[in-house]
Amino acid sequence: MLTPQERDFIEKRRRLTRYWPIGAGLLLASLAALSIWLWNYSPYLANPYYVIDRLESGKTDAGMMEMSAVLLPRMTLTVIVLLGLAVVMGFASFANEKKYQAIISKLMNDK
Repeated sequence: MLTPQERDFIEKRRRLTRYWPIGAGLLLASLAALSIWLWNYSPYLANPYYVIDRLESGKTDAGMMEMSAVLLPRMTLTVIVLLGLAVVMGFASFANEKKYQAIISKLMNDK
């Protein structure tokens, strides 16, 4: 039999699991909004095609911008992708949590 502290812990985990899709969906939507905003309003940070076009047209100082023009947009997009993957991994983790909670509930009801 479970102690009251163990039951409280299980109930807290159930609540967390129940609200995770909402929070993770908001995180993913925020990442998507950030990506779109950066692409449109700060293209030097997120749009490598824009940066290459500006460099080729001679509208930026090539000496200063060459290295950042190549690396900065790729690094920004890489960070955004990694953050998105972290959220997706959270979805997988919470899916497992739901399975474990179902097993615990079944074991508690069988006794």
